[in-house]
Amino acid sequence: MLNPADLTKMLNQANSGGIHTTLLVNSQGALVAFSGHGDSAVRIKATISSNIWLAYENSRHNAISDDGMHCFLASCEFGIIGVQKAGSSGVLLCMFADKTVGLGILRAKINTMATFLNGPLANIIAP
Repeated sequence: MLNPADLTKMLNQANSGGIHTTLLVNSQGALVAFSGHGDSAVRIKATISSNIWLAYENSRHNAISDDGMHCFLASCEFGIIGVQKAGSSGVLLCMFADKTVGLGILRAKINTMATFLNGPLANIIAP
């Protein structure tokens, strides 16, 4: 069984090359795990990330394809955010990066970390 300290260490592995915060959020917007550099607004970021994801998921009935969203990337005034589902329980993996990080790099990192976390998350979070 994975303990929270190990989960935080796993998330911390992604915090390099301009990525400064990595977090896991449940479908209600509650913070599950966090790794970052003194981020005081982490709970707000978790809630906003979850709400953006759910807004897009709920509006997918208007989309041409019913495949659903795999990853959400956005370039904002102060940096870049990436959100992707990790694990079968619908937990969201969120990464926040500097504006200097390319969208492709962030996409590759979040995809790799989500794939890496699939096994451990299945053991600790029930669907």
